[in-house]
Amino acid sequence: DDANLDSAWHDLADQKKENSTVTHELNSTRSEVQQLRHQLQEQINSAQMRNDRTSTMERSVADVRRAMMQQQREWEMNEASLQSEIVLLKQRLQDQERRNEDLVESAANATAPLVRQIEGLQSVAASRHEAFETA
Repeated sequence: DDANLDSAWHDLADQKKENSTVTHELNSTRSEVQQLRHQLQEQINSAQMRNDRTSTMERSVADVRRAMMQQQREWEMNEASLQSEIVLLKQRLQDQERRNEDLVESAANATAPLVRQIEGLQSVAASRHEAFETA
């Protein structure tokens, strides 16, 4: 019986050692799992921050694109307005040039009789001058 009892105590001591080793390994594994969870959470947080920054940048790019499209539409409208104004101004210029040509022509027509009359008076004056000098 003493041999069995010694063997049982010995087995019990071995089981306690094994239990202690398993408990230590379990605690170590739990610690590693806790560290891995912490690292995973940090990676998740970092990925979420990158996603948030990416989303913010995408929204900013979309806002800039919308603003550029709006600016482009405004420029196109402004250009169309200016083109219309140019057409009107060219038409006014042509009208003014025609009016100016008409005025020049009418002035020439109006002054032609006066020029003939002046020429006639100069001729008469020259004749009188000659007659006066010969007399």
